[in-house]
Amino acid sequence: MLDTLGLTSERTVSLVTDSVWESLTPVLQKWPGHVTAAVAYVGYTGDVQLPLTSGSTLIVDASEHAVDAHMTNPHTLLRWYRAGVSIYSLPHLHAKMILAQSDSGPEPFLVVGSADATQHSASILHEAALVTDSTELVEQARATFAGWKTSATKLGSAALTRLCARYDGTTVPVEADSANTDTTNGDVSTAVTEVDGTTEADDIAETMDTDVTRPASSEVSSADTGSADVASTGDDAIDVDPVRASSTADDPSDAGRIAYQRPQRVYLAAVRANTDIPDDAIDHAEALALELGVEEGSGLTVEVFRQNVDSGLEPLYSEGVHIVPIHTTTKRGNPSSKSVLGTPGRVIGRWIDSDPDTRYYFILRQTSSEVVLYADAKYALREGGVTAELDMGYLRRSVIDALVGLWTGLTWTTS
Repeated sequence: MLDTLGLTSERTVSLVTDSVWESLTPVLQKWPGHVTAAVAYVGYTGDVQLPLTSGSTLIVDASEHAVDAHMTNPHTLLRWYRAGVSIYSLPHLHAKMILAQSDSGPEPFLVVGSADATQHSASILHEAALVTDSTELVEQARATFAGWKTSATKLGSAALTRLCARYDGTTVPVEADSANTDTTNGDVSTAVTEVDGTTEADDIAETMDTDVTRPASSEVSSADTGSADVASTGDDAIDVDPVRASSTADDPSDAGRIAYQRPQRVYLAAVRANTDIPDDAIDHAEALALELGVEEGSGLTVEVFRQNVDSGLEPLYSEGVHIVPIHTTTKRGNPSSKSVLGTPGRVIGRWIDSDPDTRYYFILRQTSSEVVLYADAKYALREGGVTAELDMGYLRRSVIDALVGLWTGLTWTTS
């Protein structure tokens, strides 16, 4: 069986490249024993790539951060759990390691590589893995797994159903499963840009009309504009998310339904093209696009922005709100009246990097060939009785209609 992975009586280590899951999955499906796996992130098809059976163990990053960013799909974890697989959550796990053991028959083997259990990894990414049946390395892996399990939290039915609700609003009944009775509560169209969240008001004034200013976020309130047209960008705006609360019936695999839902809160954000986006963030944007079924030519795209903020600030854009990106090529990232706007995009995920001052946002938006300038947005807002403010959440229906109406070819629904 292991000869298909390149292991022979004379060869104890083999390298598998590119089609890693195509090589591994058939062997794991037929393996006469249990498997212990540590895989950082799991997609909706994770149990297809990694066919774990009753008695097996999975260690995964199922933290709230990973679930909120849609890096780990808890529905897949729940399916595994109900099949008798023990699930452990270890935040910050980034390893991909599989140990296949057998009480009788083949010798155990170990896989260490780059591939997460996702369709994106299986069909798009170039992955690699080392496969070995070295007794010494197998023993080291057993010890490593034991240590990770000690540090991890074992997840039961209640914890997994809560994560499913957090992931997409789905209400999943908590069921006792005879195969696993532990109830511990414990491809693709993408774009890369950068959000400049640190620009000072006087910097913006260099390239913006004088009637457009950006107050510090701690100073923003509805009183600043004389109406309730905008929402504070402080903690209240993050905690209260009317869009997400009103759309829990969304099918997360239905990109159109999400992308076409009419915005209920819209932000203007200055962004600039940027090549210094981590591969993990780009990969995640592509994985989201794949999971949502966003393909080239579909009229939809998943875009990733980078935002630099002052230390200690809460993430500005909560999931479910819409962002109108103002693309700028100036050195300091400040928009001008001639800056081109991207179509409104709905935030579908966010990720805080190891650098606490850097956040990444993933938005799903409709594409358009229409050219809309920042000057057009400022004029439309002025006609509605408000001024254009960066990083302010517009709530009034007439104001939102004025913004999204700048693109005549976009489709919007109310459900």
